Amino acid sequence: MKVYTTIILLLIIPFFAVAQEERMTEADIKDQAVFLDALQLRILEKWDEALEAFLALHQSDIENDVVCFEIAKIYDVKNDDDNAIYFADKALSLNQDKLAYREFLMDLLSGLKDYKALNKHLNYFVENERFEEDNYFKLARNYSQLG
Repeated sequence: MKVYTTIILLLIIPFFAVAQEERMTEADIKDQAVFLDALQLRILEKWDEALEAFLALHQSDIENDVVCFEIAKIYDVKNDDDNAIYFADKALSLNQDKLAYREFLMDLLSGLKDYKALNKHLNYFVENERFEEDNYFKLARNYSQLG
């Protein structure tokens, strides 16, 4: 019986060690709470308070693409195009695979009629096999706008 108990304990102990490693730190839990509070403020359209909360999160984790994207959306609502583009571009640079980041940035650039920067992103779609006819037409129109 002791042999079985010893074998079972030897098999179970590594699982406890793994479970300990996967636990969130208190700082991570606090950051998630701040993120949820900031998101709630954004949903309630309290733009200044939400922006302040997201910028504080950004200070603690500058590599968080989701926070950068949320900041960009708030700046867009506040009509601060330069900061909106900066943070949208930063979010995209941190996570190239997020289609929503690229499309949001393209919308901002389109509104500012920055065709050169917009064409860079349209070329990305064309080169990466996103064969939508609309992308080709937009690209052609933008090149004609550039002259």
